[in-house]
Amino acid sequence: MPRVWKFGSDVDTDQIVPGRYAPYMTSEAELGRYPFIEARPEFAKEVRPGDLIEVAEKAKGQLRVKGAAEAAESRGFPEWVEVDVKALKGKFKALPARAELPPTINESLVVELYSK
Repeated sequence: MPRVWKFGSDVDTDQIVPGRYAPYMTSEAELGRYPFIEARPEFAKEVRPGDLIEVAEKAKGQLRVKGAAEAAESRGFPEWVEVDVKALKGKFKALPARAELPPTINESLVVELYSK
């Protein structure tokens, strides 16, 4: 049976994968260690394929939440998640392979930046 992870309106994109952990994300295995590490430290260790991730009910009516969902829908979603934008919830289908992540993530540039 899948679990449901609910997040309120207080979670911003910097909490999804905090940039300060980017130098440590050098492999596929490392990419999955840091999501929500500051908002929900247990999330990365406990989330499993099939789990549901949902915006808390009281946050669903907020304009910034709706706007973020619409913007995300216009960009499209990766294959490893299934998203219901209207319901503001999604299903975590699988851990992403490095090849499934956006090409704009260049680990060597992130490491170079943080090593200065």
